[in-house]
Amino acid sequence: MKHTDDKVCPLCLEKLKSAHGTLADWFRLIKAEYPTAHVACAYRGKEDQDKAYKDGASMVKWPNSKHNKTLPNGAACSEALDLFELKQGYAVFNPVFYCEVENHTEKIGWDDRIQCGLTIRSKGRTLKVDRGHFQLRAPNNLNRG
Repeated sequence: MKHTDDKVCPLCLEKLKSAHGTLADWFRLIKAEYPTAHVACAYRGKEDQDKAYKDGASMVKWPNSKHNKTLPNGAACSEALDLFELKQGYAVFNPVFYCEVENHTEKIGWDDRIQCGLTIRSKGRTLKVDRGHFQLRAPNNLNRG
């Protein structure tokens, strides 16, 4: 399955099944405003997280990424989404797009729930900038309803 230019991309829908409901709802709002927006990654299992860490795509090992979160029953419930734009069939990782998504998130009043990788801080310091990364703000609730 590949990402499509359709109004509703089947691969994005599939990936959203493994995401926290709040993130899925937020992405649908973003997709309505930015039709080129797509989900690169939601949940990552151990093998994928180990590879992301080894390749430098993640700063944390399994199971410490928000991409690795599960419900008590073990079902995937990622607290993070990585996005990209699909333009003429190619994945584009445009910093301007990510700033626009962050600004739109604030404009629609979701910035109290969703945090952009441009602004993620830990223990008072800004972490490595991860423009395409969006995550639930803490504290969060793992109920999918």
